[in-house]
Amino acid sequence: MGAVTVNPVQTSTYYLHASDNPITFGTGTNINAVYPYSTGVEGGSGIAWKVTNYGSIQDYETGVFLGGGRIDNKRGGSIVGFDEGVVGDENATFAVINAGTIRATSGWGVLLGTNGTVDNQSGGTISGAGGVGDVTESNNVTVTNAGMISGTSANSAGVSLYGGTLTNRGTIMGGSIGVNAASTVDNQRGGRSAARTESPPSLTRRAQ
Repeated sequence: MGAVTVNPVQTSTYYLHASDNPITFGTGTNINAVYPYSTGVEGGSGIAWKVTNYGSIQDYETGVFLGGGRIDNKRGGSIVGFDEGVVGDENATFAVINAGTIRATSGWGVLLGTNGTVDNQSGGTISGAGGVGDVTESNNVTVTNAGMISGTSANSAGVSLYGGTLTNRGTIMGGSIGVNAASTVDNQRGGRSAARTESPPSLTRRAQ
């Protein structure tokens, strides 16, 4: 089956199916998953998901969880979770492209695994208690920022990485520091961040 566009309005998890890959959530999408549903949109492992979002996806725990592939959150798109905004399986190749809003309340806006990539574009906002973090001691994580990434809790970092590469042309802010990374940091012209190189604090994630 070819590309699918949907506009679900529901209070439960939207489970992705291989037959609907790639899938686009249109502007009419309004997923507000409530207990006992712990994820707004969920795709299992073993599939390179291609998900595009123009609508509103939220949940009281995780906005979007993918076992691999990519989520492309377009301008005007919103992904919100109380624990995390977007999470990729820690052992999968996973990419986040964001020109809209990705937000968490108590956890990470985006939480990456071993082979994670974030491209936060101009106008894109990623925020949470911590902005962007990874959970493995990997050198395969790449973060590029031309928008805003922010950590809002008192001791947070905007970006916290064990390894990999961070390229910043936008703004990175944290309650404590902008960047906490044992990685390569390239703060380019126009980029604003408070960066230092050290091992980041322990990161936690919700078990899937």
